[in-house]
Amino acid sequence: MANILRVKGLDTSHWSGLFSSTQPINFQMMYDQNVRFWITKATDSWVYTPHLYVDEYFHKYCGEAFKATCPIKLRGCYHWLQWSVDPVVQADWYIEQAYSKYPFEIMPVLDFEEASVYKDKQNFSDYAWRAQVWLERVYELTGRLPMVYTAQWFLDYFPDKKKLEFLSRYPLWLADYSWRTKITDKPYY
Repeated sequence: MANILRVKGLDTSHWSGLFSSTQPINFQMMYDQNVRFWITKATDSWVYTPHLYVDEYFHKYCGEAFKATCPIKLRGCYHWLQWSVDPVVQADWYIEQAYSKYPFEIMPVLDFEEASVYKDKQNFSDYAWRAQVWLERVYELTGRLPMVYTAQWFLDYFPDKKKLEFLSRYPLWLADYSWRTKITDKPYY
């Protein structure tokens, strides 16, 4: 069996409820608790409109994360992919708002798990296509191979697994939510 290296990290967004606009992230405390990487939500778009937005805490969090005194030196951010917005527009927005402004050490990340898609199975092929286009566009703009954040429960909903074969070209960050499944002690593929 392969050796497993476990590294603590923190994923933040306006959904996390951990921080507010008046309470900054305490990166020193995180570091003291052996947290070695930090990833935050950067961008998204409204599900049923073409409106793009930046997570309301993104720039505040990054302001703290990129101070010279910040002990955590592995920092990154992600974009939540929507099925209703042009993937090139989403990719360009993400790069403009995040990677053109901050020197992230972690590669760009695509959050590929939009819950509204599995309510209507006809959107699966289109959503997979949008993810592929987004990933290719981000690679084209940055020269960095993006990572895909998703969950097995979400991928299991896809009726045609061949539509997901493009994912094998990218590093995968597989969510293992304790509220969905028992957290695994060993990796699975």
